[in-house]
Amino acid sequence: MKLLAKQLAVYAITPSGFVDAHLLQTRIESAIRGGITAIQFRDKDIGDSRQRMRVLLHVQKAARNGKILFIVNDSVELAIKVSADGVHLGPNDMSVREAKALDDRLLVGASVGSVEAAVRAFQEGADYLGVGAIFDALETKPNASSARGTKIISEIRAELKNIPIVAIGGISAENATACIQAGANGVASVRALLGAESPRKAATQLAKAVQAGLKK
Repeated sequence: MKLLAKQLAVYAITPSGFVDAHLLQTRIESAIRGGITAIQFRDKDIGDSRQRMRVLLHVQKAARNGKILFIVNDSVELAIKVSADGVHLGPNDMSVREAKALDDRLLVGASVGSVEAAVRAFQEGADYLGVGAIFDALETKPNASSARGTKIISEIRAELKNIPIVAIGGISAENATACIQAGANGVASVRALLGAESPRKAATQLAKAVQAGLKK
């Protein structure tokens, strides 16, 4: 748990609609130099499967070269195909139990927004939880849930002592420390990392905010 928690500390998610594979790889590599520890490929807006795979393989290359966790969103089959470290599942995807049955080698993360959902995912074998939306995330994800605040992190942590928790939804360097203090092990972001003008600078600032929370 401790190793995985560290690997999830600064978790970048790829922006939707990013079709320039080389530029995305460059931005991820910059963010890695700044301190990101995990990258999730999430892009539902690339309609062409060949283009999607081309972008995905560049994300994979950046992750492997940078020796950080490489996660694929939604699709267990795609995660297996590209030898990803894990898959992240939303509430409308297959269950954690089903994903584990397909390949028990994969790390499986689950998006949850309540204590009940968190406990259910844990009981099914989730390796980590993505908890949110903590703050307003509508600019990045139009179908994001309403902001729940850091209280939901504290509530889930009180119920589940050991599973790694990643806070998501409107995360920035300004509010990341509060998430860690509430019980999260890491924070995930699109806009504040790969969507920033300087991914390296943004990652450094976010990493410092996470470390500040761990020290308090």
